[in-house]
Amino acid sequence: VEITDKARDLLTKIGMNTSLRYAIHMITISNLVAIKRKATSVDVQDVKRVYGLFDDVKRSADYLRTYESHYMFSEGADGEDDDEDDDDDEEEETNGRRKKKSRMKVEK
Repeated sequence: VEITDKARDLLTKIGMNTSLRYAIHMITISNLVAIKRKATSVDVQDVKRVYGLFDDVKRSADYLRTYESHYMFSEGADGEDDDEDDDDDEEEETNGRRKKKSRMKVEK
């Protein structure tokens, strides 16, 4: 993969702030972006485009924490389940036999 010096410096900075794995994936995908625009080498604009499209672990976790109330099965702001039924265990009758049915709680 041909990379300009400025793009390599930017990828180095990204790798130091995130992870080596993320930076390596950035190189591969940035190369695909450069090929799509018919360039001979990866430039800063390719790296910036990929960085904007794909989150690293920290940014992804921050996003999930910020918007967790918008997802299904999230707990309310007061830490209580959104379900009205507070029973953790329910009984289910099958062929005359009673069986306990457990509901899984989602931990933060």
